[in-house]
Amino acid sequence: AIPVASTTQAYTVELRFGELWWSNPGQRVFDVTLEGQTVLDNLDILAQTGNINTPYTYVSGPITAGANGTLDLQFLNGIDNAKLSGIVVRQAASGGADTMGPSIGSFTVEAPSSGTGQASVTVVYDDASGINLASINAADLAVTGPGAVGAISLQTKVATSATSATATYLVAAPNGGWADGAYTATVKAGEVTDASPAANANAAASHAFTIDTTPGGDTLVIAINSGGGAYTRADGTLFEADTAASPHRFYIAGQDGNAVFTDNDLIANTTDDALYQNQRFGWASASTTDADDGRFGYAIKNADGSALSAGSYEVVLHFAEIYTQPDNQGGLSAAGQRQFNIGIEGTTVANYDIWAAAGAGASATTLTRTVSVTDGTLDLAFWQGATQNPTVAAIEVWKINPAAQDGLLT
Repeated sequence: AIPVASTTQAYTVELRFGELWWSNPGQRVFDVTLEGQTVLDNLDILAQTGNINTPYTYVSGPITAGANGTLDLQFLNGIDNAKLSGIVVRQAASGGADTMGPSIGSFTVEAPSSGTGQASVTVVYDDASGINLASINAADLAVTGPGAVGAISLQTKVATSATSATATYLVAAPNGGWADGAYTATVKAGEVTDASPAANANAAASHAFTIDTTPGGDTLVIAINSGGGAYTRADGTLFEADTAASPHRFYIAGQDGNAVFTDNDLIANTTDDALYQNQRFGWASASTTDADDGRFGYAIKNADGSALSAGSYEVVLHFAEIYTQPDNQGGLSAAGQRQFNIGIEGTTVANYDIWAAAGAGASATTLTRTVSVTDGTLDLAFWQGATQNPTVAAIEVWKINPAAQDGLLT
């Protein structure tokens, strides 16, 4: 409780942090409230700075003290203890209290890649006083178009800086699949608030996109259940076996990935739990005398072994973080604790974090990329990044019919 001279004067509060103990994101996570409002939700200092011993500063918008004449701060433990390096309180510049709600910094839509796929909507919210993460939820978003729309869920919400937050929403296909045509995704007015006690809310914003899945359709090249036996998904897609004892024919032998991890926990965000309960992973040595980085990969061709025709292909990689506490001693418990690299036909996805992408442990998520193949083989590689070993649950590769071009944005 910080005493101030006036209950009508507006002030700004500057909080300074630095991580001096832990070395990886996810090892210290906590909340901060100011005048009863959550201004930093699940603050992870290392996730913000990227390095130990690097300062991170949060500055509030203009606020006034309550009737008690103090600015009240609380630091609430999450993972490990909350911490603080310094506080600065200043009189706010003239102009009165903050009355501006969050603005939309960017608004993108990844349309579904098939008639039964899900759309992904990513929104960046900006506000000088910070974003109240607790106000972000699935109800923020509405999607309209020529046909019905499935359930909308919030996949992730992350404070990317003291003044910005990114939310990713998932929109499921309706029963019977998407209807082709023009759609609009709208962030509804009044849903997302800033971190100042005034709780100013956002204005509405919309983004148009087009779904076109009817002409031709994509053709499945191969589906692989990495680390598990043959499995038929609920939609009828057959995933071929790829076990440690009998690796898939497209698995590249002689690398570090001929290891399998199994956990029978139920998997959220899917009805195909078995597809995620067995995973191939790369065993990265702790040795510093060699280049062992847990690398493994696949050289994908047509199911009959013939060369892929030149053209565009969609790669869908399936993940779930199943090496979790408390059932696995030493297992993971938060985002940032597994980050590895993925190579898809020469393009690298650096430090992919399954937990962060899925929003929780034991929860299914996918990474989708479209690539061009010219040499008859689609190359996939997985290797160690910032921390822990690389892993994958399942792989799908689809040949894109040039007439279809699923999910084009407008």
